[in-house]
Amino acid sequence: MDIKKIAQVLKSAFKFTTFATDASGNVKGLILPNGSIQYSPIRISSGISSSSLSASSINARILPACAASTTVSQSTTAVTVINGGAGPTAHNIPATTYDGFQVFFPGSPSIAAGWYGGFTRTSTTAYTFNAASATVASESVNSGAAYATETTAMSVTIPGGLLGATGEMLIFGSTGANNTANAKLLKIKFATIIFAQQSLLSGTFQDFSASIKNLTAQIQRRINGGVNANSAAFFGGLSGASGAHDQQAIDTTDNQTLSITMTVGTANDFLVLISPSIWLMPS
Repeated sequence: MDIKKIAQVLKSAFKFTTFATDASGNVKGLILPNGSIQYSPIRISSGISSSSLSASSINARILPACAASTTVSQSTTAVTVINGGAGPTAHNIPATTYDGFQVFFPGSPSIAAGWYGGFTRTSTTAYTFNAASATVASESVNSGAAYATETTAMSVTIPGGLLGATGEMLIFGSTGANNTANAKLLKIKFATIIFAQQSLLSGTFQDFSASIKNLTAQIQRRINGGVNANSAAFFGGLSGASGAHDQQAIDTTDNQTLSITMTVGTANDFLVLISPSIWLMPS
């Protein structure tokens, strides 16, 4: 048997897969027999990573109110927060609904600011979460001031060049808040620029979706998206106009950060983010 026939037999017996990658080694798709690329979506969500892409373990997060004079104490791993401290203020978080979520704590002299697991609503003015074992006597949270700071709930670095000239990012998730007229803001940002923002006033859960797409030369972005049919459009970006499209010049040949942030501005409101998911659609 000659060499050509042997090669043909081997080729028919074994299937080899060749991957298309970007300059950082991130897989973008499969190289087909004709040399073209079949691009593959890349999912980034709770604890899932792909090459240099990663997102911290995020499934359900709650940003509760932190009124002025809020206090915290700790016994072993159980941390107890009293909203408003000695003059307690209702946080309006319903019993059991959000138990087990990750909660944001603004920080105190003994306990670092950050997201913590094991949230449990224990009363109308208090809740607990888990931290490394310690004993902490009652102390002020956030230096005694109310906390109304925009807080990053999810953040991921999109490697430069991965999206390609006309690639797209799809963002999905659910959110909810207590039923008040106070603004409780959820934002989607790319390279620190707001591409979508929703002010949640009602206590109902809302599913949201949005997309950011390269238009030309890898630097033009466009946003579109919406929430479920029972609520206002999750749309608009910088203009804030419902149904508007927002274009920005962001160079995705460089690494850029995509993030979801949350803000609660009053002493007795809360905001939640559930199962955020990002899909990258390279081109």
